[in-house]
This record gives sequence, C-alpha cells and structure tokens, in this order.
Amino acid sequence: MDPEKRNRVARAKAEMEEKEIDALLVTKPTNIFYLSGFNGIWVSKPEISLLMLDSEPVLIVPHLWLTRAQEMSWAKDILPYGDSDDPFDFVRSILEDRKVDGKSIGIEEDFLTVDSHSKLAKKLPEADLVNSSEILRKVRMIKDKDEIGSIKIAAEIVDEGMLAAVEAVKQRRSEAEICATAESGMKEMWAKHYPQIEICDFVGPESGVYQALSCSVNSGPKIASPTAYGPTGRKVETGDLVQVKLFAVCNGYHAENERSMAVGKPTDKQAKGFKTMLEARRKAGEVMRPGATCSQVARAAKEVFQDAGYMDALRARAGHGIGLGSHEIPSLREEDKTVLQENMVMCLEPALYAKDECEVRFSHSDTLVITKAGREFLTEYDRGFLIVQ
Repeated sequence: MDPEKRNRVARAKAEMEEKEIDALLVTKPTNIFYLSGFNGIWVSKPEISLLMLDSEPVLIVPHLWLTRAQEMSWAKDILPYGDSDDPFDFVRSILEDRKVDGKSIGIEEDFLTVDSHSKLAKKLPEADLVNSSEILRKVRMIKDKDEIGSIKIAAEIVDEGMLAAVEAVKQRRSEAEICATAESGMKEMWAKHYPQIEICDFVGPESGVYQALSCSVNSGPKIASPTAYGPTGRKVETGDLVQVKLFAVCNGYHAENERSMAVGKPTDKQAKGFKTMLEARRKAGEVMRPGATCSQVARAAKEVFQDAGYMDALRARAGHGIGLGSHEIPSLREEDKTVLQENMVMCLEPALYAKDECEVRFSHSDTLVITKAGREFLTEYDRGFLIVQ
C-alpha cells in the first residue's frame, strides 16, 4: 500500500477511534473503492470492504469478480465467495477471529438495505450496529495527490467536450446532436490521450454503466426549469438560451463543467441576469480559500443577487464537493459551517433562477481545488458571458 492510500486508511481509523467504532463495514461502491481501489461496475451481489482498527482493509467480492479485484485492488486480503455463499458469513468469521464480533460495528445506513441490515443483525446478535455513514463522507472531503490527478484529467476531458458542444450550438443542431457531439469529443480525447484511464462510474444493484463521459443540454423554453435535464430533438434557434452540462469520471473521480450561453444577442433582462450570475461567481470565488466557511461563500453569492434585485433567485446552493461522487459534502449553502481546507475539490455554481425577472436560469459550474493561496480552477473553458453567433 503506497503512502497516500495508507494515509486514507489512517484517517478513516482516526475517525473510527473518535467515534469508538471497532470495525467499519463498508457496502457503498464509492467507499469500497476508496478503501480498496476496487469498482465492481455491475453490483448484482454484495461487495464489502471491512476495516478494523488493528489491520488493513479486507475486500470481500463475488467469485466472478475475483480476477478484476486482484488486478485493480490494493487490498492485501481479498476473499471471494460463491453463488451459494452468504458474504455476511465471511464478515462474521473475520470479526470473530479478531474478537470484535460483539463490539461496536459501523455500518452505512445511507446505503445498506433494510434486508441486509436484518441479515447482519442476525449474524452478529451481540454486536452494536452503529450508523457510521458520516465517517468516510468526512474523510473523503480532503483529496490526495492521486485523487486530484484523476480529477484534473476528468476536467481536461470535460473542457474538450464543452468545446465540441459550443461548436454544435453554433451550427444550430438539436439538443440530442449537441450531446452526441460533446460525448464523442470527450471519448476521442480519452482514446487518444488517456486510454489507460478507466472511464467508469459507480452503480447500484440494478444497473451497470461502464462509460462515464456524459452531456446534457437544455434550450429555449426548457432552460428556466432547474430540473429539466434530458435532451430532445429540439433544434437550437437564434434567440435561445442554452445550458450545457458535462461530467467525466476518470479512475472513479468526477469533474463537472456547465455553461450557460445566449444564441445571438440576448435581451436586456437576460444580459442583466447573466452578468449578475458572473459577478456572484466572482465574489464567491474570491472567498474560497483555506479558513473560509461554506456559509461565507454562499452568502457572498447571495448578496450579489440580492443587491441586483433578485431576492429569491438563489434557490439552490452555490456549489458542492465533488470526487468519487458527483455531489459530495461539503455544501456551499448558508447553513453549512464547514471550514474549507487545502485539497478540498469543489464545484462553484451559484445559479440564477429568475424566470419572471430575466426569463432564464443562468449557471456556470466549474471544478476547482482549494490551495494554500486560495483556489485553482481545474476546468478552464471560457468562464465569461458566452454569446454564440
């Protein structure tokens, strides 16, 4: 195990000790990957990472995935189980051998099913099953060098996708065609420059997704809705406002790039809204540095919107953490008092939702990392007032 992986495990154990957890039973795919480097892609049977205070992580996988686990995981102990086996029997056996089967066992109640919880409780009748979902959520907020490196590659790929998407907007192509063009551009860049990188997201028990270079486009009447997402065959027209949102996942790590743009000359109301959003981003970005709180960043954006007369325009948070998940803690909202620290990776995206005022939703989203001096943008595509002719 290299020093950075060892540090991840050490920080997780420190959180366990603080909360008096003797063993951590991990079932969420992102967290299994975090503690082992293994992503099963299709999760048809339980996969488990078991972390105890006195040992390195143990990985338990279906026998079908043993070869993949051996090839990609950095866990020393990998235990396969067959179709007729119960993986929780392996868990019980390991905990009994370490004499912690009757102690405090951390579980992820934000992911573990009720059925699995019931089975586990029967296997470990003396154990105290404690919700410990927050342990790895907290540890994952601070990224190491390898994690940031993967996110930088993902950011480079989504920038390429945005370049292709904007070109397709210029040609007045349909939303679906813009998506296809952007995704093709990202795939070509990956294939040419980073074929050794696995472009795979994490899935649940009833789905399986391998490629994870995605684009969504909304235009015209749809753009004012914050929940309109799926592209259609509608062709972009002069006078439209267009929203393009891109994700890339490289070796498990996400980057996001979102841009609003006007097709042709925007109206005065639209121009005001767009410029206000950009100013909110500028002000919020200036606050983002070690020692600042998420609340302070959100408030900086909100004050810009309020000063411009958009009292209720900031309906969502001003940004969020990103990494193995596309949306992680912390959250850039006034209620979140989390202190920003070096090597947190965030998305900055204060969005203006003000249909009555400017007939639009405006949002640019960038992936950035908190540095000693402030913050460094990882996505580089034009962050200004985008007008596509």
